[in-house]
Amino acid sequence: MKSKNIRISIILGIILLSPLFLTHAQSSGKSIINSVLNKVTQTSKVQPQDLTGEWNYQGSACHFESNNILKNMGGAVAAEQVENQFDNYLSKIGIGVGTCKFAFSNGNTYNANLGKMPLNGKYTVEEATKQITLTYKGMAKIHGTVKKSGNNLQLLFDADNLLKLLKIASSMTNDSKLKAITTFTDMYDGLQLGFDLKKQ
Repeated sequence: MKSKNIRISIILGIILLSPLFLTHAQSSGKSIINSVLNKVTQTSKVQPQDLTGEWNYQGSACHFESNNILKNMGGAVAAEQVENQFDNYLSKIGIGVGTCKFAFSNGNTYNANLGKMPLNGKYTVEEATKQITLTYKGMAKIHGTVKKSGNNLQLLFDADNLLKLLKIASSMTNDSKLKAITTFTDMYDGLQLGFDLKKQ
């Protein structure tokens, strides 16, 4: 009888705790996908034709240039927290699901919407290094990194290039919301932030 009661208690505990596990799994889903995508793209090259098409924003993305930094911060949980904070900052300047997309053509031109701001120009991709350069109005150059796996694409930028892009998108160079993002990015050395995109 005692062993039977113990088994019942264990089963009830699993049933009661399962929503918590489900909630955590859902909230961690994006970070898990990002982690897998980072591993897949460590050795693969990215060619310009790989970017062709329209890509819709799914959420923010982050990448730590040093694995030691990520380990010291608590691994995937820390990465998820960074992404959630950055999502919040982006939403304050109008960037979110349905308001952000990138379209790349075969002719090395791109069109993008970042919130209410349309962007267009030319782009180049270094296949081996996966470095992408976006030009805007023939003058501004924004340098980043591309990570692609299947229909998932990440555009990642260091702090300086990210802020350059967001300043163009917000059209408010001295906006307090951008200053908040500056403070946020300064908290983490070796951090790249950007956009998690999915092909339409």
